[in-house]
Amino acid sequence: MIDVSRPVGALIKEAGLTQIEVCNRTGIHPATLSRWVRGERKVPAKAYAAIYNECEKEIMLNGAKKKGK
Repeated sequence: MIDVSRPVGALIKEAGLTQIEVCNRTGIHPATLSRWVRGERKVPAKAYAAIYNECEKEIMLNGAKKKGK
Protein backbone atom coordinates (compact mmCIF):
# COMPACT_ATOMS: atom_id res chain seq x y z
CA MET A 1 0.00 0.00 0.00
CA ILE A 2 1.29 3.46 -0.90
CA ASP A 3 1.68 5.95 1.95
CA VAL A 4 0.45 9.14 0.26
CA SER A 5 1.13 11.27 3.32
CA ARG A 6 4.86 11.38 2.56
CA PRO A 7 5.90 14.46 0.56
CA VAL A 8 7.41 13.76 -2.85
CA GLY A 9 10.67 15.48 -1.91
CA ALA A 10 11.07 13.27 1.15
CA LEU A 11 10.54 10.13 -0.93
CA ILE A 12 13.18 11.21 -3.44
CA LYS A 13 15.65 12.17 -0.74
CA GLU A 14 15.18 8.93 1.18
CA ALA A 15 15.80 6.94 -1.99
CA GLY A 16 19.01 8.88 -2.64
CA LEU A 17 17.82 9.90 -6.09
CA THR A 18 17.99 13.25 -7.80
CA GLN A 19 14.92 14.90 -9.27
CA ILE A 20 16.42 14.40 -12.74
CA GLU A 21 16.84 10.66 -12.10
CA VAL A 22 13.20 10.43 -11.04
CA CYS A 23 12.13 12.37 -14.13
CA ASN A 24 14.13 10.07 -16.40
CA ARG A 25 12.60 6.98 -14.80
CA THR A 26 9.00 8.23 -14.79
CA GLY A 27 8.75 10.54 -17.79
CA ILE A 28 7.67 13.46 -15.61
CA HIS A 29 8.90 16.87 -16.81
CA PRO A 30 11.56 18.32 -14.47
CA ALA A 31 9.71 21.64 -14.01
CA THR A 32 6.56 19.77 -13.02
CA LEU A 33 8.36 17.60 -10.47
CA SER A 34 10.08 20.67 -9.06
CA ARG A 35 6.71 22.36 -8.50
CA TRP A 36 5.43 19.28 -6.69
CA VAL A 37 8.54 19.09 -4.51
CA ARG A 38 8.14 22.76 -3.56
CA GLY A 39 4.47 22.20 -2.77
CA GLU A 40 3.25 24.63 -5.42
CA ARG A 41 0.96 22.05 -6.99
CA LYS A 42 -0.75 18.87 -5.86
CA VAL A 43 0.66 15.63 -7.21
CA PRO A 44 -1.83 13.59 -9.25
CA ALA A 45 -2.36 10.08 -7.88
CA LYS A 46 -0.86 8.31 -10.92
CA ALA A 47 2.25 10.46 -10.82
CA TYR A 48 2.65 9.98 -7.07
CA ALA A 49 2.37 6.23 -7.53
CA ALA A 50 5.05 6.27 -10.25
CA ILE A 51 7.42 8.33 -8.09
CA TYR A 52 6.71 6.20 -5.02
CA ASN A 53 7.34 2.97 -6.93
CA GLU A 54 10.66 4.18 -8.35
CA CYS A 55 11.83 5.41 -4.95
CA GLU A 56 10.81 2.22 -3.18
CA LYS A 57 12.49 0.14 -5.88
CA GLU A 58 15.71 2.11 -5.37
CA ILE A 59 15.55 1.70 -1.60
CA MET A 60 14.95 -2.04 -1.92
CA LEU A 61 17.81 -2.49 -4.38
CA ASN A 62 20.38 -0.22 -2.79
CA GLY A 63 19.11 0.67 0.68
CA ALA A 64 18.40 4.19 1.81
CA LYS A 65 21.35 6.49 1.22
CA LYS A 66 23.03 7.74 4.36
CA LYS A 67 24.10 11.34 4.79
CA GLY A 68 27.71 11.84 3.86
CA LYS A 69 27.95 8.72 1.68
